[in-house]
Amino acid sequence: MQNNCDLISPECSEPKKRKLNLVTQLESDLDDTLYTNIFKNIYSISIPNKWQASIECVQSTGNLVIVFHKLSSIEKNFLRYIEKQLIITKDSKILIHLNGKEVLISDLKIDIDQLKSVQDVQQLLLLLDKIRCCRGATSSTEYLDIKSIFGYQCIESNGQWKHIKCSIFLKYDDSSKNECVWCRRLTYSIAKKRLRLLRQKNVKTYFSTTKKQSLQRVKKCINILKIKNARAHLSIAKFQYKLNQIKLQMSNMNDKNLNEILDQFNIPQGQCELIKEIFSAAKVKNSKNRKYSENWMMLCLLFQIRSPSGYKYLRNQNILPLPCVNTIRKHLLALEIGRGFDG
Repeated sequence: MQNNCDLISPECSEPKKRKLNLVTQLESDLDDTLYTNIFKNIYSISIPNKWQASIECVQSTGNLVIVFHKLSSIEKNFLRYIEKQLIITKDSKILIHLNGKEVLISDLKIDIDQLKSVQDVQQLLLLLDKIRCCRGATSSTEYLDIKSIFGYQCIESNGQWKHIKCSIFLKYDDSSKNECVWCRRLTYSIAKKRLRLLRQKNVKTYFSTTKKQSLQRVKKCINILKIKNARAHLSIAKFQYKLNQIKLQMSNMNDKNLNEILDQFNIPQGQCELIKEIFSAAKVKNSKNRKYSENWMMLCLLFQIRSPSGYKYLRNQNILPLPCVNTIRKHLLALEIGRGFDG
């Protein structure tokens, strides 16, 4: 293998020079490990189609790692992401990432217990190339309001909405599909709820934990108000029923029965006149056709003379069945007044 120092030319940029110097320094200290063998033969390793191999530097530690990766196909929004990735660290540790998530070799059910040689790495790359990754339910740019509808059930990954229980890769018996079972269910739910929205039907909205608590408090207050409102309507209905019963009893009561009840309780004469007028007013449907007794007209005349403003207030507020002022004046003019000393 050609020495990396010979590759450095005066025209190389400073970052490239530093990287080549690190590679040169590391080559002198490498032991005979898997990392060493792959590092020395990285450009001669046979990798599957559309895969790429590179040596990258970890910014946090400054260590070099060997990376094999494969990009996804171009999506509707013309974006691509790293679909599969195999990383070999300096201590020969193997890291596998599918759709941006780390996956163990045991989870993939691959018949490779331990990688010891370059041939094992090549075989692992071939097996990873055959694995089909879940593409998700739908594009996150196409459906922006899905998070508010499905809440915690879906997450956004690499520009795609995926189910929270997405299996990342597909099983061999499900290789004809591009999405796992959970993402397929999410796709069906999205299509169904989008159809409900188009038909202007209600769709359940999901909230965060803090917003759920506030929503529960609001719902509790609404339920309390509904209960109070229902109780108030029930009480009003009961009072209305009692009032109607009292009105019915008053309309069926004649003067004879009323006089017997008033005499039984020894009610004063003035109050008896008031009660009789109230009962007679309740029986009249049109207030203009009301007739008043002589005694009641005399009491109203004295009250109007005593306090015109008080009389007007009680009549306007319908507190007492008082006749109009004009009616009192007509009644007063109809009275015959005898002559005095001047006559």
